[in-house]
Amino acid sequence: MRRSVCCSALAALLITTCGIFDPRPAEYPSTTVQVDPFNFASILWNTGKQITTVAYSDIFYDGMDTIYYDINDKGYSRTMFIANLQDAITRYVIGQVSWNPDSLSDFTIGDTFFVDRAYHIVLQDTMMIPTRSDTFNNNASFKLIFNANKNTWNIFYFKDKYPGMSIFNPLFQPTY
Repeated sequence: MRRSVCCSALAALLITTCGIFDPRPAEYPSTTVQVDPFNFASILWNTGKQITTVAYSDIFYDGMDTIYYDINDKGYSRTMFIANLQDAITRYVIGQVSWNPDSLSDFTIGDTFFVDRAYHIVLQDTMMIPTRSDTFNNNASFKLIFNANKNTWNIFYFKDKYPGMSIFNPLFQPTY
């Protein structure tokens, strides 16, 4: 009996000193806030299809080397295009973005969805004093492919019809 009391006391001492009952600091879940200030997800509104993410690395299909084409059909890589969007988010205050559909031009062939949108973008250049504004109005054509693994649509082709260089062009430089 004495032996079992000693073993019980030793076990109780071991449990209380090992630290499993010590209070721990609260661990909060880590979150990454991502935004889509250019509102690319809205190009599919009212189509019955959707882009379910706001991360540009997920919105733009990673299986294509060239994603963006300017009015002169000059293509730019996905990497360059996304880097340009991230730079624009850092430099500019994007005040207004709208993608207006021409629903008569939307059509699907297999897993590819074709859409044309008129866009209107107003932004302010925070690097300029006084702050300067730019407005971009024109049309763009998109081809999207359905990603069955993620159950979402991804943009794999973006043809900008803006004369000159719009904010989307990786070579865009403001002219003031």
